[in-house]
Amino acid sequence: WDRNELMKFIGEGKTLWQCGEIIRFGVVCNPVSRVFTHQLVRARIGVTYSQQCTGDIDCRHLDVILPNVFLKTENRSILHNFVASALEAKHQYAVQIDAYGVSIQEARYVLPSSLTSWIMMDISLGALAELFNKRCCTMTQTWEMVIWARSLLAQVAKKAPWAMPLFKGCSNGCWFTRTIETPFA
Repeated sequence: WDRNELMKFIGEGKTLWQCGEIIRFGVVCNPVSRVFTHQLVRARIGVTYSQQCTGDIDCRHLDVILPNVFLKTENRSILHNFVASALEAKHQYAVQIDAYGVSIQEARYVLPSSLTSWIMMDISLGALAELFNKRCCTMTQTWEMVIWARSLLAQVAKKAPWAMPLFKGCSNGCWFTRTIETPFA
């Protein structure tokens, strides 16, 4: 069989997923929030991770990820409160370290979850397709995860177009896999 025939059989469920375990991808996610990384690592089978640790670097100058909803004009007070809260948390982090000698491992507990981070993963083709199919749903996933899933799909299409039959999307009725006119959109 050539690669296309094999992927067709795997995508149609005519062979075992173990065939997809041979093919592995290295994925770097950067910049992402700690909210994102904690959501991503719930996929555990066939995946290994390496993640930025806040316990061994000084985080006071890292940025935060700003949810798009805060940029809407009607939500300017929410944007102001979000920025003030993130800056205050980073200030408290710096004060604990500089003024009180608290270790960065302990001071990190005051840091916001929106702090930028990175995560790398080594993942099998089968696990990557399963991860995408669960994480692309606009109804159940965070906006950051959906954006990541879409960019992941674009990269798979470039690097491994023969694997695209495995990336079917979600089946929850969201507009990502159906038309925008569905009542769920």
